[in-house]
Amino acid sequence: MSILRWRVHRTYGRPMSREEAIRILATHPGVVEVLDAPQPGEPDSGMLMLRLEDEQVIGIDPRLAEPAHTDEPEAARIARVHRAVDVMSASGEAGEKDLETVVPLVRSADYFVAQGQLAPAAVGWLTDFIGFGLAIDEPTTLRVVPEMELPGNRIAEYDIELQGRAIGNLRTMEEAMAFSEMGLGPDVLTLTAPPGNEAAWFADAAAMEELLSRLGERTGTAWAVIPARRNDVFLVNVATDRWDDLLDDLEEAVLARDGLHPLPHVVANRRWQLSLPPKTSQLGRRLQRLKQHAEGRVYNALKESVQQEYPHHVADYEDLYVHDDELFSMAFVPEDVPGASVPLVDVIAFERGHSVLDVPYAEVTSQLPHLVTPHPGTHPPRVIIAHPSKEDYATLRELTL
Repeated sequence: MSILRWRVHRTYGRPMSREEAIRILATHPGVVEVLDAPQPGEPDSGMLMLRLEDEQVIGIDPRLAEPAHTDEPEAARIARVHRAVDVMSASGEAGEKDLETVVPLVRSADYFVAQGQLAPAAVGWLTDFIGFGLAIDEPTTLRVVPEMELPGNRIAEYDIELQGRAIGNLRTMEEAMAFSEMGLGPDVLTLTAPPGNEAAWFADAAAMEELLSRLGERTGTAWAVIPARRNDVFLVNVATDRWDDLLDDLEEAVLARDGLHPLPHVVANRRWQLSLPPKTSQLGRRLQRLKQHAEGRVYNALKESVQQEYPHHVADYEDLYVHDDELFSMAFVPEDVPGASVPLVDVIAFERGHSVLDVPYAEVTSQLPHLVTPHPGTHPPRVIIAHPSKEDYATLRELTL
């Protein structure tokens, strides 16, 4: 049994009882027991000891479970603590790991939120909202590979090589993709392997494209992939009549701790892209609403990390703005800021005096491109909106919805 102690030197918000920290840590699915006492023969350092499913014991400072800030939601705090446990347990046997055996770890973009060397390593991006991480598939657990186990100054080619190695290992480990029906008939299937890491196949766009093609040949209709949760990747005949039942599950997945990006995806030029029906249909409107909820959850979950490195206004992703019976996403840009980091939304709302100018994002980029620059290093992508001049505001007023 290996014992790792990882003391976190960080100042948090309000004080917190050890009992509350134990409660949060005990909800982690890989934690068998939280021990509020030192191990035999060890000094009392004030750490809580976690016994994990793989018999590893790690020490954790209970202050890690304190709120990161006064407004941190309970769900976000629990997710943050659970990610930290994942990374700490992964680091417990760092010397025993061999990157030759890595497999894909497919997670929502907010899973890779910046935590310095504690951050789970993202070696690529499968979509704007889904990252490609690495894990070691061991007999009793899936061990996350953190940034600290990879070279700090690695080049892009190194990450690409790791991606290829991980996909190759996945194909060796699972000779074929296994799937079965999930109770909604033969037009809605779910991947069933590798157990506990079914979403890994989403990293292999080439193999998934071939599978979708074969399914389409069988039915004469198009198929799509929906990465709903880490363990729930659905293969869906887009002509199915079970969309309403499926969407009931997908809408729950948006807020799930293990949720990915539960929307229909297809492969084009070996890259994933969304495939949504027109907004004019009932299905299209429901999927558009789901898309906005999914995007907003990730953008807003990452707002704090963006604020830590961008000195000006960081806009929220506002969903379900309705104009002429259509649904739009939007973000507000205050008048009194030198710049604003804005999510990729349908409409940007520029505050001007006592009015608000609602301008389609596409019009801003085409008519006033000097106001828009990419915000580097953001996943999902954001843009920086510069402060408009008097002339710019006049143009924006003309472009208002």
